[in-house]
Amino acid sequence: MTYLSKLNETQKTWLGFVLVGLGLFVLNYNLLDRLDIISDDDDLYFMFGMDYLKGKYRGPDDGALYCLWQLAIQLMTNDAAQTFYVNWILMTILPTIGFYAVMRSMKVNMWVSVWVALCYTFSLMNFPLTPKLTHFTIAILLGGMIVVRRVDDLQKKLFWGAVTIFVASYVRPEMYVGLWVMLAWLAWISYTRKNYRLLLIMLAITVVSGLLVGTPIRENDRSFWTFKHHFSINYVSWYPEIGLSPWNHFNEITTQVFGHKLTSPMDAFLTDPALVMRHFFFNVGNLAKETFTYLHEMFVVQLSQMFRFPHRGLVLVAVFLIVLALIDYKRSWKTIRTALKENAVLGAILFVFLIPSLLSTTIIYPRPHYILYHFLLYVPLIGLLVSSIKFRKIGSLTQNFTLGIAVLNLLFISIFLYPKVREASKDLPTPNRAFALMLQGLDIKQDVRLLGGDAPFTYPRYVSPNWKDFFYFDIHRPENFARFVQEKDINCIIINKKMNDYFAGDSTYQAFRQSPESLDFIKIKQTSEHLIYKKEHLQ
Repeated sequence: MTYLSKLNETQKTWLGFVLVGLGLFVLNYNLLDRLDIISDDDDLYFMFGMDYLKGKYRGPDDGALYCLWQLAIQLMTNDAAQTFYVNWILMTILPTIGFYAVMRSMKVNMWVSVWVALCYTFSLMNFPLTPKLTHFTIAILLGGMIVVRRVDDLQKKLFWGAVTIFVASYVRPEMYVGLWVMLAWLAWISYTRKNYRLLLIMLAITVVSGLLVGTPIRENDRSFWTFKHHFSINYVSWYPEIGLSPWNHFNEITTQVFGHKLTSPMDAFLTDPALVMRHFFFNVGNLAKETFTYLHEMFVVQLSQMFRFPHRGLVLVAVFLIVLALIDYKRSWKTIRTALKENAVLGAILFVFLIPSLLSTTIIYPRPHYILYHFLLYVPLIGLLVSSIKFRKIGSLTQNFTLGIAVLNLLFISIFLYPKVREASKDLPTPNRAFALMLQGLDIKQDVRLLGGDAPFTYPRYVSPNWKDFFYFDIHRPENFARFVQEKDINCIIINKKMNDYFAGDSTYQAFRQSPESLDFIKIKQTSEHLIYKKEHLQ
């Protein structure tokens, strides 16, 4: 144990990596038996990546690098479900390691870095948050922050900052806005120094990539589609009596609200500026509220859960007040100022990284995976501030004191992780995976055109690529079951409770249930939750 008190900074850093790695092992322990497959935006990027094998390239604004990442994993696993789990594990590991490495590069105390990284590891911002596309981008930006911190020259810092956000823009296209801010800054410094080599290299990379694979921001309706969708989320929260889903009917909502079919976000603003500004300020308020909620959960809730005894709130408040009394505020303020000054350029570059996210969370909507980008600032900053706190000297610090701090930290880390090990050991139901395996067992080889009630569920990914077309009743809202089946050439029907309730008053649906042969269907599977029919000729 005395060895712990004699470690140099490099050895301390590696010890911290081991402790953070232990936390990540606990986080992902028994994963296959407690995490169900999830259908979300990540499935789209998986499918786009698979399309690359067919020579189909949708463009750089559809997360091209993340598509390639998922494709690479799929080529190794050859199983969509395994790809889901491998990607999930890596996207919980890489950002956590990145946060720890960034804090150590900023000279944050090792124990503080470990604790902050562990708090992030088990927070709502990490494991449960989807899509994992965001964590992939975060990992890239954290890698760039480490490089920027290790480079001494300002011009080189800006160059590597530009490289980082350039790469990130081929995952999240809005990052391309930050790239041009970074290039403008690099151009100014290059001008003042009369040294344009790095600027020209970066411009060449940007232009050549734009010519070869396209620019991440191009003329399409992606941002407009996103605006309509998230405006509708806010509008439905204000006026729930509208009775429409912002996920499935945002075009109908925005057309009804603004009186005509919108052509752009600017069209919405010019039509009703007061309503659009209400949307903006509502987003700002929600951003502040959600940010506080996630920070509170990440640090206060995570750490307080270690202490489970009567009146723990009063005890923790008393300990907190004692700590406040022991702080040497003058020395702490001096240390904080020095630390902030040393990391000022990194902070400024990080602010450029965050410009696209600040725009997204206010103009579009503060969705949790957008808010995560802001934790690129909050997590290292909290580590830096806590690490800079100095306490009043009580006697002389000795080797035994340093050893005691190490032992105490190891003890509390054990207390922190123990209940999480027990929780991770519990098996949980995985109905989506079971559903996918059941459908795979049907062994349908021909192309499937499905009318079903299970959504979101990505049939082409988790069942088979020939399950191409999925018609979800709540999107299409058919008024006549039989007519819809015939018009859309449906050859497979999966009924669950939601779909059954929707068509309950439709006589053609009831007739189908009584006699599926009337529409040339046969029942091929029945479970406690599903009835599955297919056309007689479907093989």
